[in-house]
Amino acid sequence: MSSSSATASIHIRPIVDRRSASELSGTTVVSGRLLRTHDFVVVRGLGAGKFGTVFLVHDIVTERQFAMKVVPKVKHQAELARREFQILLGVSEAQWCSSLRGCFQDSENVYFLLDYFSAGDLQTQLERAGPLSDHQKKVLIAEMIVAVEELHSHNIIHRDIKPGNFLVSGDGHIVLADFGMSRDFNAEPTHHVRNAFKASPFESVMECGTPYYMSPDVWQGKPYSFEADLWAIAVCLHELFLDRLPFNMGNCYSHEDIKSFVCEEDFAFGFYDHISLDLWDLLDKMFRKDREYRPTIDRLKRHKFFKGIDWDSLARHELLPPLQPRVVPPEKEYDSDIVFSKVPPYEVVTFTFSSRSFYVCRTA
Repeated sequence: MSSSSATASIHIRPIVDRRSASELSGTTVVSGRLLRTHDFVVVRGLGAGKFGTVFLVHDIVTERQFAMKVVPKVKHQAELARREFQILLGVSEAQWCSSLRGCFQDSENVYFLLDYFSAGDLQTQLERAGPLSDHQKKVLIAEMIVAVEELHSHNIIHRDIKPGNFLVSGDGHIVLADFGMSRDFNAEPTHHVRNAFKASPFESVMECGTPYYMSPDVWQGKPYSFEADLWAIAVCLHELFLDRLPFNMGNCYSHEDIKSFVCEEDFAFGFYDHISLDLWDLLDKMFRKDREYRPTIDRLKRHKFFKGIDWDSLARHELLPPLQPRVVPPEKEYDSDIVFSKVPPYEVVTFTFSSRSFYVCRTA
């Protein structure tokens, strides 16, 4: 993110425009505006992950704030950025996933311009919120299920489901984010495939994710599919209601310890755990070692634990939100140590990710 780097620019959504580069050159794009790097001022850093850093940026033209994810082009990360871009395009109209507003690159980095959620991520909000009622917890898990279901309907598995990868909107609903480890199967699975997990074109064997939330199949290098995300939701469910990780993973200090507990230990509750029989039954089913015996999303929705949840209304954001987030006021001070430089005059070119093209402006 050095100020000396000349960067390329891209328009705001819709990202894909099927006109030719010559047709776009010199014309208006979307709202009549092409974005360039000097349109943004960095406010502060929001967080750093394994593959990139996220900044809060201020758009000096619209006076709006965005989250900007910066992925360095080192080793295999450029390819990961391409995959994440393709996935973000695939979920651009999704109601429960974070939205891509723009994308550009220079010789050093790929930049993703995303919606900014001032309430932060779910992990942070849970730490601030204090005790939640059982109903709030149930609705929160139900929203996770709906968000993952929508992602799966786009033929994508997330592979890193955890509280830190859900953002919280200002009205208290959650939004699924961070698709850096996701896998796009690039085909339309049938309803049967998404719910039965038996079709090899929709399987992966890559070991990836956050260790505490990885299923036995992922740890063991066995084929897995959409159900791996549901295992991670089960871990979140256990954490919410029992305030600790399952399988005694809180006592694990290495990846090998976690793998051993997840793959070999039987799921069990503690002597002093006070939970309902419905929750006990649900967790017992979701933590089956063999993925073929774990419940599908359809079966989860019909489970007695979720009795009273109107899934259609929930999917339309019509239920009361599970959280009352503490929203951080908009930043007024800018970080003077991080700036985007102005770029030289630009020309419109076609830049291709996989089989889909979109249009960017690059330095002439």
